[in-house]
Amino acid sequence: QRIPEDILIAKTSEVLGYDGWGREELTRDIEEILVPEHNCLVYVFHDGHMESVHWRHPSRRESWTPEMRQKARERQLEVIRQKRKGDEKECRHLQEKSKR
Repeated sequence: QRIPEDILIAKTSEVLGYDGWGREELTRDIEEILVPEHNCLVYVFHDGHMESVHWRHPSRRESWTPEMRQKARERQLEVIRQKRKGDEKECRHLQEKSKR
């Protein structure tokens, strides 16, 4: 499973108890990081203790920029406009057919 870098950094800071750590601090304190299941990290420390943390993958909705939202809105409005045009044509067709 892919783990977003920002989540990995945040959870590692949480487990270490401080921000601003680098490779040196990480390898000094943590022996390995295991991923036993989806959305779960297990930090194995050199002193033998382990800490598990769970994380939630951000939804796609949260990752959309304002520009992406605007484009999606415009696409949806175009779909609605096209559907209305089709409905109007169908309605006219039925009206003409009923006059015959």
